[in-house]
Amino acid sequence: MLYFDVGFDPRKDQWAIRVDRGGFLGPIKRDESDISVSPHTSLTEMEITCKPPSGFPPHFTLWPIHVRRSRGLRCIDVFRAMYDTYNVLLTEKEKAQIGGGYLRRCERFFKQRCQDSPGLPLYNEECGMRRVDVLRGRRIFKCVTQDPTSTSWVLQFDEF
Repeated sequence: MLYFDVGFDPRKDQWAIRVDRGGFLGPIKRDESDISVSPHTSLTEMEITCKPPSGFPPHFTLWPIHVRRSRGLRCIDVFRAMYDTYNVLLTEKEKAQIGGGYLRRCERFFKQRCQDSPGLPLYNEECGMRRVDVLRGRRIFKCVTQDPTSTSWVLQFDEF
C-alpha cells in the first residue's frame, strides 16, 4: 500500500511517495521506486488517461499523461509524469474551455492545496490555479489499470 499526492513533487524528500510499513508510512526505498511497472513485460511507453470528476465539462478532456523510458518504465517514472502533467498552471484558453462555473467549484480545493503546499499560502494562491485543482480534491493516487478496450491506461484518484 502506498500514498502519493499528485499535488506535490515526488522528487522532493518531504513529498516522497510513502509506503505502508506495518502501521506507519515510510518513504519509498530506491529499489522499490525502481520496480518495473509490469512484472510480465518491459514497457517503454505508456499513455495514461484520467476520468474527469463528476460535473466536469463534457467537451473538455483531462490531460493525458505520456511516459517514456527506453530502458523500461519504472514505478517512479509514472509518479513523476503524473506530477509533471498535473502541476501545470491553467492557461487562459483552458480556463475558458473549462468554464467559470466549474472553476468556481474548484476554488476551495485550490485554496486547500495552497495551504498544504510548502511556502506561503498567499504566494501559492497568487501563482494561480493548476491542473490538479480541477480534480476537486481527488489528488491521492489510487491505481493505474489497463483499459481493456485499448492499449492505454486509466488513472484513478481518491479524495484526500
